[in-house]
Amino acid sequence: LISPDNEPPAEAQLLEQEHVLAPLQLVLQSGTVDEYAAAQGATIRQWLADGQDGALISGALWRVNAAYSRLVPLLPKGSMGRITGAQPVEERRNDQSKSLILATPTVDIGYNFVKLGKARQNLDFVIFDARFQDEFFQRLGRAGRVLGKPQQDIPAHAIALLAEEAVAKLKERDGQTITRQEFAAFVRDKGIIGAKD
Repeated sequence: LISPDNEPPAEAQLLEQEHVLAPLQLVLQSGTVDEYAAAQGATIRQWLADGQDGALISGALWRVNAAYSRLVPLLPKGSMGRITGAQPVEERRNDQSKSLILATPTVDIGYNFVKLGKARQNLDFVIFDARFQDEFFQRLGRAGRVLGKPQQDIPAHAIALLAEEAVAKLKERDGQTITRQEFAAFVRDKGIIGAKD
């Protein structure tokens, strides 16, 4: 197993370091993506108007579809698309260039949300729900990917929609600036978000 946790520190210092992720502001709150779309559609519209690209990811197709229905009347025509297992392949190909992509785990692993010609991260913001640690960290890792991008220091932001108990346990870190590794260790050590058996 090769990971930053078991890499020899002395050897690591000799290697050239490459940025993979931009700085990230993380907001944790209770709820689901369809509820967020209903309550914060105007905010999402403003982010898109400001030239930001984003994704809204949920483990439930029906929540993605409900969020889509809530956002259609609020967003400019053609600015939003869906990439789910239920969408025809041609539709998914067309929708991947949209400013806002609503997605399910069908594309959660290995999908890069490519935005041609963008000098910074492909996704400036990610809104997602998660009930388990693996999906939480997978979806969080979507925000601010900058590997191979010329602009690597523009902060991204993520809104994680979790169970109320998880949000309450994470209050301890509210307002702190920590690395993603420190945050991941904190979440895992405290067992804050459920782990799949």
